[in-house]
Amino acid sequence: MVLLSVLAILALFLGGCTTWLEPLLNGEPAGVVTPTSAPTAEVNPGEPTMSPEPVAPIQGAVTIPIWLPPQFDPEGDTPAGDVLRARLDAFMEENPGVLLVTRVKAASGPG
Repeated sequence: MVLLSVLAILALFLGGCTTWLEPLLNGEPAGVVTPTSAPTAEVNPGEPTMSPEPVAPIQGAVTIPIWLPPQFDPEGDTPAGDVLRARLDAFMEENPGVLLVTRVKAASGPG
């Protein structure tokens, strides 16, 4: 009885997919879209062209706090903490403008 119910539900789900799959199942090609060229703006030689203004780089490091459960404490003596510490150090070496700050949170309850 359960198997019959599952098969009926599966048939309903798959039946809903046939309307958008019909062109593919019948071998009909999908509608062909012909790209059109966008109109180009004429540039007058006497007018100055607009160029983007340079953006000043962000000064200082970006700090990202990471909240961790005790078993992943990078300062603890756990294998998971050692692996995480290595990954965090590698990330900070690859991204010199990013500072990762780890905070250990209790597994349950506040703090």
